[in-house]
Amino acid sequence: MGFFSKEEYSETEALLLNIARNPISGVVMTTYDDNVELLFSTCDVNSEVENFLTKLKFKTTWFVRQNHSEFFPYRVNSASPLFKVKKSKLLLSMIEKRSSDYEDWKSWDKRIYHHFLFLSDSNYIDIIAEEFILEKASELENIKYKTLVIT
Repeated sequence: MGFFSKEEYSETEALLLNIARNPISGVVMTTYDDNVELLFSTCDVNSEVENFLTKLKFKTTWFVRQNHSEFFPYRVNSASPLFKVKKSKLLLSMIEKRSSDYEDWKSWDKRIYHHFLFLSDSNYIDIIAEEFILEKASELENIKYKTLVIT
């Protein structure tokens, strides 16, 4: 599953329109079991950096891939860091592969997966997961990853 062309991302829907990722903030990705968490700094409506980190928790993650932004096929003009890829070739190829390996997989995995795309200035992250939850990072996470918060 190599890099995809511009067509892979031609139909996207911006999610999280009420937040804007701090453009000079890094992103921390943690994984455990079938969960992926992204922590990042955001800006308020006046473009002021907020003093806490935001966390995106992806539940029942099937696939995750991170690449440098130089490989992303085009620029996106949106403050939102998260998108849903519609008609995803990546998701379709994964479903086809699983179907060829496990003919009856839909009988034991009833989940509906989605292709999410997280964009930052330095990288992009493809995530195939069932759902995501947006929340503030805990106090401990804010302390641990404080270098992401630009003050």
